[in-house]
Amino acid sequence: MKNYDLPISSLSKGEENDSLIPLRVNKVLASYYQSVLSYFQESVTPAECLLQMKFEELIINSVYFHQNSPLSHYFKQLCTEARISLSSTLQTNFSYHLPLEEFAWLSGRSLSTFERDFVKLYRIPPGKWLTKKRLEHGKYLLETTGKDINEIAFGSGFENTSHFIRIFKEKFGFSPRKYKSTILLPSQT
Repeated sequence: MKNYDLPISSLSKGEENDSLIPLRVNKVLASYYQSVLSYFQESVTPAECLLQMKFEELIINSVYFHQNSPLSHYFKQLCTEARISLSSTLQTNFSYHLPLEEFAWLSGRSLSTFERDFVKLYRIPPGKWLTKKRLEHGKYLLETTGKDINEIAFGSGFENTSHFIRIFKEKFGFSPRKYKSTILLPSQT
């Protein structure tokens, strides 16, 4: 689309950009299908560069055929949408106990791309960042709410309370219960 500066139609009233976009076929597209089919009826596999050119031909013909404006609009979205923000994905979802694969999926990345982008952004592996962020959130909840330790552990994204207690004590030098008893909640003043 970008290489050929193709005119991209907007959706007409009543057209929806759905997950299934029907392709309307005219004479040009019907001829295209026949030309591609002929390559696969030969005993020799078509060259990769030829398939690439035929694919580009399909895109160009589909976009120029005005009855395929939902497809054209979808292509426009693909060309213009920015990547999902890694930072906002993590800030929004850190308190959910999700595997890294889920965080990668939420950010629109493969696991390896997610991990690579994450380390580039935060200079720390995602697992360590999540633990640190969850501990900070747990500490904040201890300081500002009257919730019990179990609620705080689960509300901070920990799978179980004993894990939260153990790593909280490692990080801050106190158990969450002891830490909570040393602070004065605003409602207690």
